[in-house]
Formats: sequence, structure tokens, C-alpha cells
Amino acid sequence: MIKNINKIFLASLLCFSTFLYAKNPSIISIGGSMSETICALGHEKDLKAVDTSSIYPLSLKKIKKIGYWLQVPKEGILSLSPKIIIASELAKPKKTINSFKKFGIKTYIISDKPSLKSAKEKIRKIAEILHEEKQANEILKKMDKKIFLVKNAIINKNKNKNKNTKPKVLFLFSIGAGQNLGAGKGTKVGKMINLAGGVNALKTQNFVKVSPESILKINPDIIIFSSNHGKENLSTKYNNKNLSLTNAGKNKKFFTMNMLLISGFSVRTANALEDLSCMFYKNSFGYCK
Repeated sequence: MIKNINKIFLASLLCFSTFLYAKNPSIISIGGSMSETICALGHEKDLKAVDTSSIYPLSLKKIKKIGYWLQVPKEGILSLSPKIIIASELAKPKKTINSFKKFGIKTYIISDKPSLKSAKEKIRKIAEILHEEKQANEILKKMDKKIFLVKNAIINKNKNKNKNTKPKVLFLFSIGAGQNLGAGKGTKVGKMINLAGGVNALKTQNFVKVSPESILKINPDIIIFSSNHGKENLSTKYNNKNLSLTNAGKNKKFFTMNMLLISGFSVRTANALEDLSCMFYKNSFGYCK
């Protein structure tokens, strides 16, 4: 009888604690793709604050910001008294992020590498933290299906062709005063370009400054501008003398894409691959809009 009472008590306690968790987990998310994944798993309402890179979904604009994810403010976060911190492994300072556990805050460091494997691990781990494994499985099934279609479409398109037939792609974002940074092949953007069937135009590993003159020398077939940086529209860029003389300019192959979408490696990775492959191959696939 006492054993049964204990079992009932423990079960009630578990249900009550789960109820409290669901009602007030008080999460701080550090890293745009972390926040995006949390929202996709149905827990946007539980976010107490996010970093400034958390720009999707747009409703995150209403949520308190803690600052830049590479300069995480210790006191600012502690003042919010979160119960949970979910942070990208790339967030900094690492010493600050690791210190939150000492204050009784459950702190989870999530894989955030430029690969499909890491993207899936990210979704699974965050789902485990939020007890949303079932929802994560549904997301991953849809993602795998889309990625399979994209990969096969690219393979079939390039079958019996030389690698040189793949378009040379340059991704740029403005840093002001007419200056641009280009994404090197080792960046998340560079990896995504390769996965979508393109060849990264830059040989460097990281982001580097590129001048209009150097862009002309690189002569990319496609130029993608970050829609997060700079206010110039595409018509202005087409009129830039150097850019207009590239293959991209001559063939009107200037595009824009959101930085988080092209580099997030998260729940929208398959969508990014679809959009990019359609840019690269002139909307020739069945899934292209």
C-alpha cells in the first residue's frame, strides 16, 4: 500500500514539475539558428531573451535582446534569471557561457558546424532539451525528403558533364562605405553553396574584404548579396561598372538571400538548398517556384 502511495506521489510530482517546465522554462537563446530551432519546435513563447543574430521568425523582434552572440554579456544575462540557456558552440566568450552553470542555470552548448550532420544534431539535441522529440522527427523527415530531392536533381543535372559546368558563386555582404566581405569556401555560406551545386568563387577559407576590381577579376557567374546588410537594391548593383562586367552582371544573375537562411544550418537548411539550387540552375527543377 505504501509503495503504491509512493508511486502515485512520485508520478504526481513528475507531472507537476513537467507542468511548471511547460509554463515557465524561461529560456535564453544564443545564436540565430538556436532560436529558430526553438521556435520551430513550438517554444517561442518560452523565450525570455535572444541575441541580436536571432532574426527569424520575424516575431522574435518583440523579444528582449541580450546583445551580440560573440560578445555575450554575463551580467546582462544573470539579471534576467533564466532557468535554461541554449547556446551555439561558436558563441563567445566561452568562459562566460561556461560560467552560467555555477549560478544554477542549466546551460546547453549545441553543435553548430557547417554540415548537414551538425544541423540534424542541433535539432535533435534542442528537441531533447525541450522534450519535443516527436516534433523533431517530423521536421527531420521533411528535411531529409527535400534534401534527397535537391541532391538527386543536382546529380542528374551534372551527369556526364565536367565539374566546370557548375556555376561559380560569390556571396557578399556590405560593411559600409562601399566595402564588401566575401564568404570563403570554409564558411557556412561556402559549404552551403557547395551543397547546392555551386562552386565557391573565393579560394580563401574565411570571410575577406573584396573590392569591385577583385570581383571583376574573380568573374563569378552568380553573385548573392546578403539581404541583412546594406540598403542598395539590385538595380543599383547592376549599374556598378565592375560588377556589371562580370558574367553575373552580363547575365543578370544577381540575387539576395537572408544571412541566417544561407548559413544557419538548422530547420530551414533544406529550404535554403532548394532556393540556392534554383538560383544556380535557372529554376529548372520541379520544386522551383
